[in-house]
Amino acid sequence: MDAISQIPRVSPADFALALHRRFARGDDAVLMSPVSILIALRALMLGARGETAAGIARVLSGGEDSGEGAPGISNFPDPFIESDGRALSLALGVWLDQRLLISPSYADAAGSDRRVEWFDVDFAAAEAARAQINAWTEERTGGRIGNLLSPGSINAMTRLMLTSAVHFQAKWSAPFEKDATVPLPFTRSDGSQIQSSMMRSTMKRMFARGEEARMLELNYQSGFVFQALLPDSPSGLERLEAQLTPTALRRWTDSLETCEVDIWLPKFQQAVECDLATELSALGMASAFDPARADFSGIGRSPDGLPLFLSRAVHRTFIDVNERETEAAAAFSLPFDKAAQMAPELPRREEFHADHPFLYMIRQGTKGSILFIGRMTGR
Repeated sequence: MDAISQIPRVSPADFALALHRRFARGDDAVLMSPVSILIALRALMLGARGETAAGIARVLSGGEDSGEGAPGISNFPDPFIESDGRALSLALGVWLDQRLLISPSYADAAGSDRRVEWFDVDFAAAEAARAQINAWTEERTGGRIGNLLSPGSINAMTRLMLTSAVHFQAKWSAPFEKDATVPLPFTRSDGSQIQSSMMRSTMKRMFARGEEARMLELNYQSGFVFQALLPDSPSGLERLEAQLTPTALRRWTDSLETCEVDIWLPKFQQAVECDLATELSALGMASAFDPARADFSGIGRSPDGLPLFLSRAVHRTFIDVNERETEAAAAFSLPFDKAAQMAPELPRREEFHADHPFLYMIRQGTKGSILFIGRMTGR
């Protein structure tokens, strides 16, 4: 294997924030599942070589190089999260053309991940292969992501495809009362307003206040959490996201304390499709999508001599936040002083009125892996 950049050990949260910043623009809706993308890239990394391996490594470290050295998959973040049989279902489909000769070492290495499912398909029969992949994705996402691949997205030259599928559904540990939900104005970043169904409640929850924003954490019965970061100003979301480094996020979570919070949270649904090929290429993975440059020789070889390359990197997500629960599915910093924030002069009752754009995350515990990260902008 060629020498490539030595990648520093980074956490899944680091990767999630770096990826989110690549997509967060203006008032655009963003919703991603970093965990599913991360698992797919790690599976690819096992079979990548040369420039292609270097590109994937660069993406896994947020688009940065850090000197010369030999790569090692152990350097890369792994969310260490699996389907729990209740709230979370997580799977990665590896779709390989039936004519490929798979490397036994790759099959052993990638197959050791219980989240990976292997399929031999005939990509020459494009529509049959597309129907099979779409059906698998729809089943793994609880019916929320249908028709992941559009007609024409597979052709006879396709040799390899990865599809991730995530389905999350969990009830709040303290549901909102439906009778308390009322239509209230939601102010967008440009000052325009829309009517939003606002869920309201006053309860003891984890809360932190910064200089220009505040964080609220709501619990699900399953042990997962919903974290929301709300800038004080309707136009402050982009600034908040730009400054939300991994260190800043850890400061926020370290500063969370239980207090009584007057909560306003919009009841909303979002469905978003991202072209990951474009952004992953921009971060350094361009060769992986180029049939003339891609090197996945560690995966195997094709009898016709054609190289493996990634033909698509479609990522579709869905989320539904309501009074009873949150359902989400996917198919592929403000500095502050903790002591100052928690000074006894602060009122015992806080407000978290999410009536303007905010960032939200669904996590495996307060500091755990980020299953979903998105922004509610009113668009």
